Amino acid sequence: MPGICMKTENDIVNKVGKMRFSGNVIPEVWYKTIVSSNGRVNLLAINILADIVYWYRPMEIRDEMTGDVTWKKKFADDDYLQRNYSKICEKYNVSTKQAREALIVLETLGVVKRHFRTIETEMGKCPNVMYIELIPDVLYKLTYPEPADESEKTSFPSDKEVFTKKEICPSPEVRTNTKNTTETTTKTTTTAHARDVVDQAMEIFAPIGLSKKEICAIVKASGYDIDRCIKAKAEYDAYRTPVGNATGLLISFVRGNYPKQPRIPPAMNPFNNFSMQIYTPEMIDALEEELLSINKCPSLD
Repeated sequence: MPGICMKTENDIVNKVGKMRFSGNVIPEVWYKTIVSSNGRVNLLAINILADIVYWYRPMEIRDEMTGDVTWKKKFADDDYLQRNYSKICEKYNVSTKQAREALIVLETLGVVKRHFRTIETEMGKCPNVMYIELIPDVLYKLTYPEPADESEKTSFPSDKEVFTKKEICPSPEVRTNTKNTTETTTKTTTTAHARDVVDQAMEIFAPIGLSKKEICAIVKASGYDIDRCIKAKAEYDAYRTPVGNATGLLISFVRGNYPKQPRIPPAMNPFNNFSMQIYTPEMIDALEEELLSINKCPSLD
């Protein structure tokens, strides 16, 4: 808006406000700048980016009495927007894998950056809570590309790159848990992250046939740490002793308790269970002489 200074306390929000977006829109050029190597549009990545941009756009606050206009950010945290995979999956009806791939595509483009933090909640420390930083300079280039760049295609990362990118907290810094209102998001950080971890754990433990209640107990024992759940499943698969209580064993695993298993000796084949006889030249000569004496024809006398 010409003549109006959109000034908030957040630098990223201020820069996005200068781009003059209106409504919940997807710029047409994104269908050319956010595509795969074969020219196909990544619609999920585009829609996720549009949602992220919406939350980073400044919100107009008009004074009812004076008519003065001020601007503020929509999200509650001071620096970045808090998001989780479960909300993305619910909004766009996709799997966790698809949501994660789409975010990594955006991160590969450089338009967003994921941050994973440990926050303090009423239930204790909650690790790997995802925050998304929007990079205004890259967003501008994707939205207003130079004429020579409009035909350029963006390639997807390979499957190996996507699934080997480890999501862990970069530092042990503990942040204060925040709660968003209906003007921002409708769920607390704690609830959203817990649901996200449970959803991922449901996929991990699906082959074991556990109930959702049992999986929730395992996730809670892990401290809502998906990496511990993944390691526990690997330990369970390698466990050789018959298991009577799978839930209890997995809870021990996520807590870092790994009981020692009895060593199972390799199976022996009784057919080959004999020691090899070593023959010297003298023994061979003696055996030949013995065989000749046995095979000698009896005398006719």
